Amino acid sequence: VGERGEHALIEWLRRHLPAPGPDVLVGIGDDAAVLRPPRGEFLVQTTDALVDGVHLSTRFMSPDQIGRRAVAVNLSDVAAMAARPSWLLLSLVLPDSFPVTSFEGLVAGAAEASRAAGASIVGGNITRTTGPLVVDVTLTGHVRPKRLLRRSTARAGDELWLTGTIGGGAAGLAMLTAGELSDAACIARYISPTPRLREAWAMARDGAARAAIDLSDGFADAVRQLAGASSTGARI
Repeated sequence: VGERGEHALIEWLRRHLPAPGPDVLVGIGDDAAVLRPPRGEFLVQTTDALVDGVHLSTRFMSPDQIGRRAVAVNLSDVAAMAARPSWLLLSLVLPDSFPVTSFEGLVAGAAEASRAAGASIVGGNITRTTGPLVVDVTLTGHVRPKRLLRRSTARAGDELWLTGTIGGGAAGLAMLTAGELSDAACIARYISPTPRLREAWAMARDGAARAAIDLSDGFADAVRQLAGASSTGARI
């Protein structure tokens, strides 16, 4: 990508990413995106950066898997608020030696994950580095005020409920690091996490949940943070 240059990469993005919907007034190619938010709804924003060697590894993840994972971790944050994802900014910090084909694969993976969740990539940034690859995503969603879920709204006597199973992603990372590919399901949980969007929307719609939190940093940490924000204790 060092030989291709930033402007050529951005032009490739503009030509190859799916056209956004009518809520995107100005997309890729200008100084900033211009968006039309849904009337009467709150905007929900989150951002998360993945650094090669810290949060991911190009040694055992393909470029498209990296792109999908970078989007998924942000979708998970939006899901915890019961919001619907809308617009995504994709910022890439690329080593000069990063292959153009890997750049294209990474973007394709991010676009696929965004499209599947109903969001559009509307801008971002491309710059180069002498350090590791960094993939930074900023995601904006929207939610009706009465359906918004937060960490601080749990109450004494509420029950803790968990979707899915825990520990699989951490186990998958440990297997990949050790080169012991003994459990494909755990490895898939790490490489391709599934944001709990539909579960969150259903709980918020039916009033089944009072509060929620994303579990990407682990179950024990999430319970501690949820209880602390709501000024309660917790019994597991």
